[in-house]
Amino acid sequence: MKYRSRGLALACSLALVLCALLVRPYAETGMMDDWSYVRSAQLLASTGHVIYNGWATAMLGWQLLWGALFFKLFGFSFLTARLSILMVAMATVFLTHRCMVRSGINEWNAALGTLAIVLTPVMLPLSLSFMTDIPGMLILILCLYACIRALQADTTRAQIAWICFAAISNAIGGTVRQIAWVGVLILVPSTIWMLRKKSRIAGWGILSCVAGICFLFASLHWFKQQPYSVGDAMAHRIGWRAPLFYLPANLLRPALETALFLLPITFMFVPVLWQSRRRVFATLAGCGVFGACAAAWIFAARAMWPQSGHQPGLSLLAPFMTLHGNYVTQFGLYARWPIHYDYPVVLHDGVRVLLTIATLVSVAAVCATIARMRPLSNAEPAPKETLSDRQIATLILPVTAAYCALVLPRAFIGYALDRYLLPLMPLLLILLLRLYQSRISRRLPWPSLCFVLVVGVYSIAATHDLFSLYRTSLTAINEVRAAGVPRDQIDGGWEYDGWTQIEESPYIHQPGIHLPDGMVFDIGSTQTFCRLDYLPLMPSIVPHYSLALSLSACAGATPFAPVSYRRWLSPHSATVYVVNNPVTENTPN
Repeated sequence: MKYRSRGLALACSLALVLCALLVRPYAETGMMDDWSYVRSAQLLASTGHVIYNGWATAMLGWQLLWGALFFKLFGFSFLTARLSILMVAMATVFLTHRCMVRSGINEWNAALGTLAIVLTPVMLPLSLSFMTDIPGMLILILCLYACIRALQADTTRAQIAWICFAAISNAIGGTVRQIAWVGVLILVPSTIWMLRKKSRIAGWGILSCVAGICFLFASLHWFKQQPYSVGDAMAHRIGWRAPLFYLPANLLRPALETALFLLPITFMFVPVLWQSRRRVFATLAGCGVFGACAAAWIFAARAMWPQSGHQPGLSLLAPFMTLHGNYVTQFGLYARWPIHYDYPVVLHDGVRVLLTIATLVSVAAVCATIARMRPLSNAEPAPKETLSDRQIATLILPVTAAYCALVLPRAFIGYALDRYLLPLMPLLLILLLRLYQSRISRRLPWPSLCFVLVVGVYSIAATHDLFSLYRTSLTAINEVRAAGVPRDQIDGGWEYDGWTQIEESPYIHQPGIHLPDGMVFDIGSTQTFCRLDYLPLMPSIVPHYSLALSLSACAGATPFAPVSYRRWLSPHSATVYVVNNPVTENTPN
């Protein structure tokens, strides 16, 4: 058996540690939604019970045990929680590389493909937060690795062991994030199908899948009964944020966003286009049609909804998620709910146009390579253990389709967030890298590494700036607190306000949560001078002061001094202000 060299896999994992040292991810506040999960892990460490707080739709599962263990060993802090997930991310990266190698991709190409995922501006910040995306990705990649090992095992006993391990580990591990259960539901059955001629394997495999699925439903039933647990209440949270006219763009954006994240690899397919004039003309025509359709759509959207508050002109340019941006936006990383006023633009329209053209051309090049149907003449023979193209397709395509089908409903309402695309990247890269090795070249060229590193530099700088903003915001908040202002009278941004609410009250007042018997759902209608969309979820907060990036935001200046900080991305200097935000109404329903 080959595949014994693990040096590059370990190097890819250690690259995450180097990135963390450069980013300096210390700030005693949450990132995005992880304050809710950190609170549950903190309570588990102190009480021994799993306690939800009305925000998490993920079951959290073993992630709470993992976080509680770190809190017991090192004490409670948000940094401790982040470091626990950094270790999970390192394991995910290591397994991703090994899955690629065992799928028939050589070590160099597998390393570049793995680094292309590690250094995206999605995985890097998620590796330094207590969100469930990375643990969920680990469970799915672990299941894929076990299924590949089952197909490559030399003995029937080893194949049975790997299949049973894949099914049971995915069922148990999927409790961290329910979408990871596509492993036991799709990946494992696909593997059993390919080994169906061996009756013992099929029997044990089906038995393990049935056991895993029974555990799955038992876990869902348990979760539903827990106080302050939440089903998938996406409709309650956001409703229809855009007119139906925006539906085509909402469905197109996730595909474009995925192609953008894989650009360091897919751009290496572009030379295929220059081998035929017909391909060049077809690519230019396709880009022209896309541009014309986008321009018509933009003009119509602006004419029909001039006051809608949406920016259709920006939402079809890279990074494609402007309308409901999550982590990656033209403002850098995650500029949705932290503090008031407009964030400085990092990716200007010229850069975004170039990235959009590069993404479209790369997609066209990949399609042209698939259509060429001509294998590489000097391809080196694959080891006998390497999976065939048919086996790879049977293993990866069904689970990819199932995952996309589960994410699709969120795209209908413009909420297919970029972090949801992360587990798809290793699956797609396995297909892309095998295609590249068989049709173009045995090794990715050096420019691909340069492309990966350029993206990595941007991701590190953007993540550093995000944590710098968090630290600066906390400094400004501490100045207000030092003046005797209660915590619940400060609007410190989504993460700070969420932590305030669950310290003041047992739960976030979100429609659709499971309340204990005898409790009545109560949602406030507090109105402030400066609008806070999420404030009804947090009736314990009656803000009088808010953070902003401009002194003119909300109701203007306060006696508190502004706090400045340095950014790595332009503009290099930014200032956080404390502004007035008086309450105009506070009438709980």
